[in-house]
Amino acid sequence: MTELTESKEISNLWPEVIKDFDIESFKQEVLSKQSFEEQIEVFDKSFNLFRNYYLCVTKADRKVLFSIYCGCSGCREKGERYSSEKEQIFNQFRARKYVALQKELDAIPNFVERVYHGYKYFGEGSGPYSYVPYEDAPEEFRASTLPKNGQEKEVWNIHVVDNLNETYFYNEDSSYYKKSYNYLARQINNQLRFAIYPQEVLAREIERIRQTYERPDLNIDAVSGLKGISTHERVGVEEFRNLVSGKPFDIFNGFSSLTFALVRLEQCQIVQYLRYLEEVRKYLSNTGTLPNSIMNNPLPPAYDPIITKTIRTLSRGYTSKSDYNLIDDQVKELSKEQAYTFLSRIAEGLKYVLTEHIKNCQHPPGQCTHQQAIERAHNSIANRLLDFIPVEPEAKATDSSGILSGLNNSQTVLLIYYTLKLFGLEPRKNMDVSQAAKVAHLLTGKELTTVNNSDLYQKFKQVPNFKQDKGLIEDLEIVKLRFKKAQLNEAVKMIDNEIETAKMERLNKQ
Repeated sequence: MTELTESKEISNLWPEVIKDFDIESFKQEVLSKQSFEEQIEVFDKSFNLFRNYYLCVTKADRKVLFSIYCGCSGCREKGERYSSEKEQIFNQFRARKYVALQKELDAIPNFVERVYHGYKYFGEGSGPYSYVPYEDAPEEFRASTLPKNGQEKEVWNIHVVDNLNETYFYNEDSSYYKKSYNYLARQINNQLRFAIYPQEVLAREIERIRQTYERPDLNIDAVSGLKGISTHERVGVEEFRNLVSGKPFDIFNGFSSLTFALVRLEQCQIVQYLRYLEEVRKYLSNTGTLPNSIMNNPLPPAYDPIITKTIRTLSRGYTSKSDYNLIDDQVKELSKEQAYTFLSRIAEGLKYVLTEHIKNCQHPPGQCTHQQAIERAHNSIANRLLDFIPVEPEAKATDSSGILSGLNNSQTVLLIYYTLKLFGLEPRKNMDVSQAAKVAHLLTGKELTTVNNSDLYQKFKQVPNFKQDKGLIEDLEIVKLRFKKAQLNEAVKMIDNEIETAKMERLNKQ
């Protein structure tokens, strides 16, 4: 391929035409058109005219390979490739494109998605912006992704803060990671678990934080609400209080650089950590013991951002083995009950993302690769959950090795109920309830005195709706994992339908 036909070196081609673009064929097509507007239309098929203020084929080094119009000051002065008539026609053409694009943008209800849609035409990283087809263009010809109200402004602020936190404070490869609340809380918890004098450990850490971060532009007591209010030259305490409490700071005003934004976010992480230390110290002082979140089973709040980041990573449409290795490494740090909570929240988050994706997906059913990737991620987490399912203190079956192992009576009845349905049998419809209960006693080994006294029988009389919605959903999720492990997908589908019904009933009651 010659220098002139090396399309990868040509600027501003649409991505989909780069591979097959040939400049000689393109020139012939352009020059074959009779009118200037027809020539513009040929350019429009191959080049992004939202970003081009000229009709030229140029290389990355700005060498012009072919041109029919340029409105730069040099060409205007020389009279080359420029005329006022061409300028007017080109401006009108671009204005029509901008008006059409604005209609596309207005049809996108999600503000963040609207901004990213603008990136497709004007390049990434510019944020919400108002784009003009030509200098001094009237307002009606502009394409804008600027927020239309305070709510959209807040949505974008949250999005930017989330991205900054994920990139710098939740990313283990970042130099900011060890300054994050997540990292610091995990480190101090590990120290406190084995400390002989935990009060002294807390006192030293609180003093270290204060000495490190207390300075003229950050009065920790003021912004954390521990003492009175002070002011700051660039960002008022009230604004910073909002940021610390989880409300977004104003990206559009006051944060002129990435460095300054990261300083504020670091301070937020530290104030959150300091509050945590003060809460632990107060609890220790009042009770003489450390909180359960440190010593026992509940999952510490420091894992919340890890769960959020993991859900985002697994739902992006592509994953690698290293992504799952990170999850497995986190699980190794946790007790069995903590690991179950950790994985359950990830699985629930992925299921929500999948549901929302299906609602908005434009692909025919079963043909969206992104959807399939999310489903695979969800199934992978669900399979990991099988190793950490907690056992409830309800009467358990005596079977210790089979499929009913570790299930309480409610879960046992559900498992047998859906197994029978696989064979076309359903208690209360085409199978006697007492017979179903006797089958359950046979499989569990539980003694049967009379059918009416059997807890299993009473549950079969109402199955699957013998519990309130939340309890039923929890039992269904546990039973579903057993069917999934056995690859009985038809039963999994039936249980998923019942879970969705239970969730809707629960919402209707609220």
